[in-house]
Amino acid sequence: MPIIWTEPETYFREHLPEQALVNSGGAMIGTIHRYLAALDARHRFPLLPKSEACNMDHWTGEYWSGALHLFTLLLGWTNPGRGLLEIVDGRLKLNESEAAWRAWHELYEPYADLDLLIAWAIHPANIGCCLPRQLAFGGTQPWSAGAPEPSSQWREQFKRKYPNGGSEYFSPMGPADPNYGSSPNELHLDKCTVWATDEQAALQSTKGATVLTDLATRKAAVILDHLKGWYAALCEVGKALPDLGERSWHVELFVRNTGLIGTFRRSRETGLWFTGRHSIHMAGQ
Repeated sequence: MPIIWTEPETYFREHLPEQALVNSGGAMIGTIHRYLAALDARHRFPLLPKSEACNMDHWTGEYWSGALHLFTLLLGWTNPGRGLLEIVDGRLKLNESEAAWRAWHELYEPYADLDLLIAWAIHPANIGCCLPRQLAFGGTQPWSAGAPEPSSQWREQFKRKYPNGGSEYFSPMGPADPNYGSSPNELHLDKCTVWATDEQAALQSTKGATVLTDLATRKAAVILDHLKGWYAALCEVGKALPDLGERSWHVELFVRNTGLIGTFRRSRETGLWFTGRHSIHMAGQ
C-alpha cells in the first residue's frame, strides 16, 4: 500500500482536536491498524516530529505512543526496553509475520530510530509506566522488574548519534539524563495503554460486540464497534469464553471501520493477551 509521508503539523492538525494540548494516546492507533488491514488505497502517515520544527510536545507524544502500543499492547510487553534491546542485540528475531514488527518496519523505521524508543523505555522514570493498566486487566506482576542494562556498545553508539540525548526529538522539560540518553515521562507515552483500556469505551463496545466461537478449533472472532478501549473489551470478552483448561483460545479481534487488530492468545504465565509467538511475548517481561 502506498504511504503518503505527511508533515507532522499538517497530519496532527487534521487528526487531533484543535484544543488538544496533551497526548491522548489514541491518535495513531487507528491509523496504524487501518494500514495493517489495508483498508485504504493510499495511506497517510506523519514524518518524525522534531521539537524545534513544530514545538508541540503532544504531537511528539502521539507519534511515539503509537509506536509504543505495538510492543506493549500487541506483543504484551510489560518491559518494552528489555525486548527492544534483545532485538538490536540480535538475540530476538522478529519478522514481518509479526504485525507489530511489520508496522514498525514500514511506518516508523523509514524516518524514526528504534534507539530513540529504547532510550525512552530504559529510563528509570519510564520502567513499568504501562504496568498499572496491564495489571488491572488480568496481568501478573513481572518477574524481571527494573531497568534493562544496555551494552556499552549501544550506549556509545547512542551518544555518538545523539550528543544531546535525543532532546531534539523528545523535547525534554529538563536536561537529558547523561546515563540513559533520554528524558523522563513528560510525553506520557503510556497514554496509549490508558486509551486502549478505557473502561467506559469498552463497556459501550462490549454491549454491541459480535462474538463467534468454535470450541472444536479453539477459535473465536470478536467484532467491536469502537477502537477506543479495545484491550479492555478483549479482556472482558475473554472472561466469558468457555474454560479450555490447559489450552488457549485464539481470538481474532476486529473493529468496525478499522479492520483486524490481531489474533490474540492469553498467556498463562503473564495473564496478558498478546499476538504472535509466546517466546516473543516473554522476551519483553
